[in-house]
Amino acid sequence: MEMWDAFEDTRPPEIQNGVTREDVTAFFKLLQRQSVPLYYDRLMVNLHSSSSANIETLHDFCKTLDAGAYITSAGKDGLAHCFVVISHGPGKRLIALDSFDSKRDPPMVVIPLRHQQWIKHVKWICCVALQSG
Repeated sequence: MEMWDAFEDTRPPEIQNGVTREDVTAFFKLLQRQSVPLYYDRLMVNLHSSSSANIETLHDFCKTLDAGAYITSAGKDGLAHCFVVISHGPGKRLIALDSFDSKRDPPMVVIPLRHQQWIKHVKWICCVALQSG
């Protein structure tokens, strides 16, 4: 989170009101320049090609995902918010990691994905994977 906080400091104040795909892409490029070992080709691909109308359609889509961590940009009223979906494999349990706060333990709220009832549309989803070696 320190890297994101430092990145946020270089961006316009509006980033606090919602994160664009361009903001996230710029952050991924910053991580790449700093040699953070991630599969960047996967990070740059939007796995969700159409806009989702609600949490049910997002949940149904995520039920098809392989096991892994997925950054998800979703929102309501035109503002986007990023959180992480953890898939345990196709048809298995889905959880959301949201609302980071370094003062909490664990530092994120861990809830079933279906509890993200505020979601009215999904902008994009990408897979996060560490590059070994």
